Amino acid sequence: MAATNKEALWAQGHDETVELLQNSDDAGAPSAEIHFRTRSYLDNKVSRVNGNTALPDLKTTPVHEYMFRNSGQVFRDEDWKRLKKIADGNPDEEKIGAFGVGFYSIFSVCEAPIVTSGTQWMGFYFKDGTDQLFVRRGNLPTPSEPVTGTQWTEFSMPLRESSPMPNAFDFTRFLVTSLTFMRTLSEVSIWFDDVRLSIVTKATGPEKALGLPRGLRARSGTGAMTVSKVTSRALHIKAEVLRWVYSAGSEKPKQEKAPQPTRESFFSSIFSGLSSSQLFTPPRTPQPTEPPKTAAQINEELMGSVDSSVLLAVYSAHANVKLDPKLAVELQRSTKKNAPSQVRVDLIYTGKDEYDESVAEEEKQKLATGIFKGLRADLDGSGTTKVFIGHSTGQTTGLGGHLSARFIPTVERESIDLQDRNVAVWNRELLYVGGYLARAAYELEMSQLRELWDGVSVTGDSSKAESQAWLQKRATHALRFFTFHPSHPSLVVSELLELGFFGCAEQRTFPMLSTKGILDANRVRMPNPDFSFLETLPVVHPDIVSGAPQMVTALRRRGFLADIQFKDVLDELRARPLTEKQMVECLKWRARLNTDGLRAHEATLRREFLDACIFVPDGEPDKLVALSSVKTFISPQAASRIIVDGPLPRHTLPFSVSRQVPAEQLNSMLGWTELSVVEWLSYVVAPDKPHAVEFDIAVSAVWAERVLQCLARDLPTLSQTDKTDVVARLAGVTCIPTKAGMVTPDKAYFMSVNLFQDLPIVALPKTPAVRGNLEKLLTLLGVRRHVDLQLVFTRMIGAGEWNTYQLVKYLCSVQSTLTEDEITRLSATRAFPSEGVDDDKEKLAPGARPQRFAPRDLYEPTDTFRAMNLPVLKWDDTHKWRASSDEAQFLAKVGLRKFPPLDTLLELASGKDAKAAATALRYLLDNVGAGQHYEHYHPSRFPNSKFVPAVKPDGTKTMETPLNVFASPDCAVMGFTVLDAALRSEARKLHVDEYPSAARLVDVLSKNPPTDQATARAWFEFLAGRSGDFSPPQFAMLKTLKFIPATKQVAGKEQTQLMSPKEVFFGGGAHAAKRAHFSQLFTFVDFGERAKTFLRSCGVADEPNPDEIVQMLIADPKRFYKLAGGYDGFLDELRFIAANERSITPSTRAKLKSSPAFVATKMIPKKIAEKAKPEDGEDDLYEAVHDLIVASNAVINDDQLAASLFASEVFCAPQEDMLEGFYAQFGSPRLSGLIKEEYRVDIEVKDTAASGQAEQIRALIVERLPLFLNDMRATSRSLELSWDWLQKPGNFYVSMVRKIIRVITFQQGIARKVESQDVSASARHATPTSFMSRPGPLALSLSQSASLDMYDVASGLCRLILKVPRSQDSLLLLTLLTTDLRSLRRRGYNIDRILQRQVAERRALQEAAAAERKAEAEQLAKTQATNTRLLSDDEVLEPRAGRNSIDQGRPVSPDNHRMSSRLRGLFGIKSEKHDRPQGDTASEIESPRTPGSTIAPPPPPSRSTRPQLPSVVNTILSKPEAHATPKSEIDRNVQQAIAGCRPENSTRLRDRTTMTMVKEAQNEGYCDISGRVEDLELVGTVSGVKIFIAPSIPERQAVFQAKMASIERFLFVVNPLRDLYKLPPSSLHIFLDASGPTIAFNRGGSLFLNLRYYEAWHDQDVLAGKPGNAYKSWFFSLAHEIAHNLVQQHDAEHEFYFSTISQAHVSGLATLLLQHGP
Repeated sequence: MAATNKEALWAQGHDETVELLQNSDDAGAPSAEIHFRTRSYLDNKVSRVNGNTALPDLKTTPVHEYMFRNSGQVFRDEDWKRLKKIADGNPDEEKIGAFGVGFYSIFSVCEAPIVTSGTQWMGFYFKDGTDQLFVRRGNLPTPSEPVTGTQWTEFSMPLRESSPMPNAFDFTRFLVTSLTFMRTLSEVSIWFDDVRLSIVTKATGPEKALGLPRGLRARSGTGAMTVSKVTSRALHIKAEVLRWVYSAGSEKPKQEKAPQPTRESFFSSIFSGLSSSQLFTPPRTPQPTEPPKTAAQINEELMGSVDSSVLLAVYSAHANVKLDPKLAVELQRSTKKNAPSQVRVDLIYTGKDEYDESVAEEEKQKLATGIFKGLRADLDGSGTTKVFIGHSTGQTTGLGGHLSARFIPTVERESIDLQDRNVAVWNRELLYVGGYLARAAYELEMSQLRELWDGVSVTGDSSKAESQAWLQKRATHALRFFTFHPSHPSLVVSELLELGFFGCAEQRTFPMLSTKGILDANRVRMPNPDFSFLETLPVVHPDIVSGAPQMVTALRRRGFLADIQFKDVLDELRARPLTEKQMVECLKWRARLNTDGLRAHEATLRREFLDACIFVPDGEPDKLVALSSVKTFISPQAASRIIVDGPLPRHTLPFSVSRQVPAEQLNSMLGWTELSVVEWLSYVVAPDKPHAVEFDIAVSAVWAERVLQCLARDLPTLSQTDKTDVVARLAGVTCIPTKAGMVTPDKAYFMSVNLFQDLPIVALPKTPAVRGNLEKLLTLLGVRRHVDLQLVFTRMIGAGEWNTYQLVKYLCSVQSTLTEDEITRLSATRAFPSEGVDDDKEKLAPGARPQRFAPRDLYEPTDTFRAMNLPVLKWDDTHKWRASSDEAQFLAKVGLRKFPPLDTLLELASGKDAKAAATALRYLLDNVGAGQHYEHYHPSRFPNSKFVPAVKPDGTKTMETPLNVFASPDCAVMGFTVLDAALRSEARKLHVDEYPSAARLVDVLSKNPPTDQATARAWFEFLAGRSGDFSPPQFAMLKTLKFIPATKQVAGKEQTQLMSPKEVFFGGGAHAAKRAHFSQLFTFVDFGERAKTFLRSCGVADEPNPDEIVQMLIADPKRFYKLAGGYDGFLDELRFIAANERSITPSTRAKLKSSPAFVATKMIPKKIAEKAKPEDGEDDLYEAVHDLIVASNAVINDDQLAASLFASEVFCAPQEDMLEGFYAQFGSPRLSGLIKEEYRVDIEVKDTAASGQAEQIRALIVERLPLFLNDMRATSRSLELSWDWLQKPGNFYVSMVRKIIRVITFQQGIARKVESQDVSASARHATPTSFMSRPGPLALSLSQSASLDMYDVASGLCRLILKVPRSQDSLLLLTLLTTDLRSLRRRGYNIDRILQRQVAERRALQEAAAAERKAEAEQLAKTQATNTRLLSDDEVLEPRAGRNSIDQGRPVSPDNHRMSSRLRGLFGIKSEKHDRPQGDTASEIESPRTPGSTIAPPPPPSRSTRPQLPSVVNTILSKPEAHATPKSEIDRNVQQAIAGCRPENSTRLRDRTTMTMVKEAQNEGYCDISGRVEDLELVGTVSGVKIFIAPSIPERQAVFQAKMASIERFLFVVNPLRDLYKLPPSSLHIFLDASGPTIAFNRGGSLFLNLRYYEAWHDQDVLAGKPGNAYKSWFFSLAHEIAHNLVQQHDAEHEFYFSTISQAHVSGLATLLLQHGP
């Protein structure tokens, strides 16, 4: 309980102590005392602290009184007066309390404080337990002795309830911090009874002017404050604390690991009361070696004091204040105080050494944490440094030191006020000055460090490194101190301080310690181990990077610190040459550098880098290598292929460098290429300056051998091009060591060549045997393996020592050593004899040489070649020729022919020597075909070679080319030459075709067509078998080619003419018998069934096509008409043409349109003598006349009435739909288009009966017309007038007129005729007004003089409503108007809407009737009271409307009976006894009332004159289904629907097949229930209503929380409606989906409403206080869904219950709307 009371009493940060300390400072008090007194001490003035008993526990001992006193100026009279008005605060602008909450904080710990000062006192109390505060004031008793010494002002505060004092140690630490920025108060002590627990004193050194640092902007951004000077002073704070206090302090944390910075508030850590686990607990187990201490010993130990102190530096910024006058006024109004003209901002800075000393001193304390922990620098951003306004606030600074200034705090003094617009300006200006002061302190610290660093740098002693390390730590400490962490509770404070800290610099500079001393951060770079080759570039020391990472990050973020840039590298590279090791590291860095984003500048970067790089190779200090001169390098892989310890090109990077850098990077990064063997060899062979003798390849055999060995190793990897280059570079160089000295490769011989003894044989110094790659290399270079052939020919053949066999045998033995050039020369050398050529030397002329031939001019010595008389090689008789021998293969290689050329062979085969020709043909046949020597043979290459034996059509044998010969003997029928029968099996080898190509056949038909029937038949039968060879274009050409001999009658004689396939026909079609006349119009042929196949493919048809028939018709229409057999036969042909009208070509169509080829009929009266008798029909008076005319002169009969009137004036097209459409396409007009109808309407009849009849006709039309329009839309008919337009008021009306005459005028060309007749109805557009853009209203006129023919009504309406009316349209509308609804239902028409409207009209009529009956009853009562006569029984009033007064849903008016009678007459239903007698009409019509007239109620109708329903209607109404459902049953169903609503118990909604939804997109007024929506999940409840969200919406709980406000507003709308319908509270649910048209749905009685539609439609109105539209909308949505508890589908029954439910509750809605407004 004590702990609880303590927390309740002291948990608010000791505001009362803060205020009392501040008041003491304002009063100029140098010291203050705080006393905590127990009850026993107050009663007995005896302390419980003595040496014999244990000291009381400071954490649990309750105190009764809290007393604070200071030694400042005693209260003046005005102070007492102001104290009485404790809410006024301190009016002195120089006092911190000017903006405080004053004396109120004392009442947080007591209710009756007493203040004494000087000789007076004042007490405060609450009288009689009320909230009214009273004050008493008086004088203290006069002391018996004069008062000397210090005069105290005391504040005695009897605690509201006894409670332990605040934690003494933490309270002391709080006082240490609070005392820091006090101006006069320098000593504060804490007392427990009469024991002083601790005392804190401070001593301030003299203030030292530092001057304003250069480069910093002293004026704030708005100019309100300008720093005039910066000073510093030392601050020494000392604390004497009893060990007793330490024992009750916070437990010292374990030193197992580095302490983590806390983020708690400074005050909360000091005054919030620590838990038992945080308090220091003395060891429970004493050391066994030490005897237990007595109470006196313990007391003595605890009463000893611990002295500690800390030395701080306080930097101060003195700023002049110049506020804008308007701001000054506003600030005075807000704070009730004028703003000071000067302000001072103080910052506590703890130096590195002072900080370390304080930490070391704290570590010495074993009992508790250090007393100055909250005062020294906060380097970790734990939030212990605060903003002071004389005393500490709850606002942290965010940097390492406390900040004090004249900030204006919030009311609770926990933070700086940055909300009030004017106060925020003041505080922001002070924060800028604070940031400026922090930057100035940092700049001064860096200035001192620069001087120290420069002094250390010039010294060369061994302590330089140690001194620089100390300076490095000091610089790191400064950076950590001025690192800005997030402040709290307001983040803006640290942000504004940081903004002032960095923003006050006039230039973007920031000094910091680098590896090269104190430099501007813009010149310092972040350290990077990749740049170890840079020695002079200043970088941030790694200790700073690790010690002050947040400041480093901030500097990088603000652009002060940057990574090492490419330019930095270039600058240092240009400044000095690198060592070889540094160059390796530099190249490695360059290899890792990513330049993908600088592709466009890659060449420039590479050039600059190479130009800047120079290094000194190891071991060669006098040599400089510039990378700009390097072009090539040697990779480690290439070191084995190039001698790296020999001379290398100057453009090659030293191998000691290149071997340490990836070769691919050197290539891609720097554009260098790997030194190739060829380049190296070029330098070895031809250096830019002579090599030393030992490296001269033309002189040193040892060096030449090394080079040749190196090239031999590389040989397998060299490309053919490189090999060629190697050969070229060594071709003329004496690089081959031989027995005869150094020679060129082409003059050296391998060791195996021993034909002659004086040859230069290869002799390497260290390689006795040449083999492997070295042998291949020497071979490649041209070292010889054999003696030159010319030498051989000269020494051996010329001397006659060898014959052909011996020569070939030697050459075969050395063929592997022969080069390609030697093989080529050998092929052209004439060194070989031929058979049949005499080469006997004795027979030669003197000086002549035997004739010799080159191998390519001779053939192998075989009998076949001898039989063909070809020159063959003369071979040795002692050695038989074998084609598979090595010698034969070698000779073939050098050109000896094994096969004669094809042209030679064919020339022999077509020659006159029969034996040689036969041999050659057989040789060809044996060696032709796939895989054979002559596999590419084709006769097209030799079109003139006639070497194939063939037979002409007359049987004569001949020689012909393969292209003109065919293998099949059937080809002879068309005059082609065929292959000899003996060679038919070889036809494929010779490429002889079986049959001629289709092109050849077409050529024959075009040039030599058959001239008689027999030849044509044979040809066509042959061609029928070849039909598959013809292409479509070829058949198309044959279609117009005249190659068919046909017989035609010309001048009575038969003649044979060549005709094309499109000009003849086969005949015998399906209609051949009926169309025999075609034989006289078209040509028919017959060459047999086999030939018909080919001819049909060429285009010969069985009978003419429609286009051809039309062309024949156009040629002579009358002849065609005659041959067709007259009208009926010609009509058949027209039907055929019309059915195939699309087959007629455009050109034929154009001719037909202007041709008199259309038959038409005109009805002309018969002559008088020929007229039929009167009893004959009317048709017998006319006769039909047929004629062929142009289509435009024929008329399509689409108006029977007009046709009958003008039958003798027009030629009508045959009345068949197909023919009428055909005629219309060729220009035949419709009769209706030639007819002009004019209706002459008489004056309108104004009587009531006529008006009633007209209105009833209109009601009938309006009722049935939608059914007709739906049918029209279903058949895609175009409407002139829409239903939406017709049903608008005033757009359609019906009137009764005396008479209607229809005048019909026919005019075609110059022919014109007029007829007239009476009609019963006409429709027209009323004359539109001048401003109307479309025709006027539709007016239907009814004739009173003629019986109403509903066909006239239907045809008149169709003519205006439809764009293209048809006669059947009028019949359809007639049927709909004259058929009863139930019959229409049976025929499939949807009449539910009509019935629904009738139900509504019936309901309205009932209500009107009830109101009328009530009015009549009231009028009757008045009449009876004034009338003296009595009514008879027959005149008793009866209701004029009742249950049976409704006629099938149509509303009953007072004239209903007359209209019904009129309609019966119109439809031919005779009147019965219920009809009203003539003459009673006028007496029954109610006269119009005039204003002010008094009309008595009409007399009640007698039973005899009461309107009666027709019997047929009574019969219908007497059926059970005609009776209305009793209202009680309907009400019972409505209650059942409402009771059917139930809660939803599932958390996930899935199967929704039973749900009925109200959709946003409606179809004809009904919601669509066919759709299915996604699942829903329960996410929570609001006011008992479950909320569901669709799974497609992510983070549903977050969405639920975000939508909470709109859900509550939705419930504000829905809950009154739920109560209105008396629904169970849990039956309503709210859901939210992402998309879809679902507004609401009913799921088994649970009603779900969509929040998304509420938000879209109504939420803004509800927010604006206008919920009326929302109530209306959701009222009907709920009624709709409640009705689904009775009826699932949307039909008339659902609409009835929906209307009934709405009607039953609409009054409640009206009340709701009146209560809440619109």
